[in-house]
Formats: sequence, C-alpha cells, structure tokens
Amino acid sequence: MDAFPAPPGLYLHVPFCSSICPFCPYNKVIYDRDLAKTYMQALDKELGCYTDDLPTPFTSLYIGGGTPTLCLDQLSRLTERIEVDGERAIEVLPTHASPDNLDRLAQMGINYVSLGIQSFDERVLRHLRRPNTAMENRIALDAVAGRFECIDVDLIFDVAFEDRDTFLRDLETCFGAGVEQVSTYPLMRFGYTPFGKTAHQSGKERRLLREAEELADKYGYERRS
Repeated sequence: MDAFPAPPGLYLHVPFCSSICPFCPYNKVIYDRDLAKTYMQALDKELGCYTDDLPTPFTSLYIGGGTPTLCLDQLSRLTERIEVDGERAIEVLPTHASPDNLDRLAQMGINYVSLGIQSFDERVLRHLRRPNTAMENRIALDAVAGRFECIDVDLIFDVAFEDRDTFLRDLETCFGAGVEQVSTYPLMRFGYTPFGKTAHQSGKERRLLREAEELADKYGYERRS
C-alpha cells in the first residue's frame, strides 16, 4: 500500500447483467449464478490483499457494474470487512429498488444510491433497450426518495433520436423529485458497441447541455462537471 500517496477510495466492479444494453462499453457478461459465485470468491480473496495491510480506512466505496444489485447476498458479506470513512455508494437498477433490497442496502451502510433511470420516456427506453419501463422508473424514484443521504439519477439523451423537450422533461422530473444529483450525458457512441456505427452531433449535444444547465439553475442546482 506504500504506492498510494494518500488514503485510497475503493471501486468494486460486479460485471453481471440480466441483459446487455447496446450502449454500454464496460466489462460485463450475462449473469450466471455459478460464475458469479466464483467471481465474488476471487474478489474476496483479492480484497484481502489490500485490506490486510491498509493502515487507514478507505475514503469511499463505490460498487458499480454491470448490475451489482444482482449479487446483494455476496456483496453484503463482502462489505462487512471493508472499513470506509466516507460515502458507500452503489448503482441500482430501478426494477431492483424493492423494499427488501433497499432495506438490505441500508443495512450494508450504503448512503449513496445511483439509480439507472436513463429516461422516463417509453420510446427512449425502448431505443436504449433498457430492461425497465417508465412506470418502473417512477416507482423506483419514489421508493428511494429520502431513504439515503444522496440520490443520484443517471440520465442519457440521444439528440439523433429524441427531441429536446423529452430530455428536458426527464431532467425536470428529477429536479422536481428533489434528488441530490443528476448525472446526465449524451449517448456515448463507442465504436465497439451497436450505437458506435453513427457519429456524435456535438453541436446539438452541447446546446442541449447548456439548456439543461439553465434548467438546473432554476431549480437551485449547479453544474459540477
């Protein structure tokens, strides 16, 4: 651990999904119970290489994926041995924001939830091939409200597919719900994904982000990046 110039934060990657979204560039595979068990055992072993010699707690914990909420049983046991001084965050698929799962997250010490909404518009969700519906997204947003110190909503817009009003309505829904943070960005057209076959429309994307910033300001939010 001498290689770290300052106390480090910890990112845990859970590379399993029930279906693969065509825009996602990250390391992931279709969920398989046996493979997930083997992976989590290996992750536990590797984690010991760091935690056994760590002189101070991690400054933060972020659990991403993939869909980490597919592996809450293993994660709850794993995180018991991780000392964290700051936030404990996890990405949550909206359909996994059930009362039982949210209770379990709270018991794990999770205080920061990133909800993978992407849109509240049914057409956009189908375009992105998301496994959740607009109604399920709204139910999930209501379910997490006020339960954690920070609620982040992830939104994607695609200027080649949707009109500006659709995205701004999605954004306004989040602001109206009083979430602490919205992470929003244009659909990333990575060359090795199905959406990578077409180019970005950078000018339109920048203009829409400026409109989003103006809308955020009206609701008392500020752009951080």
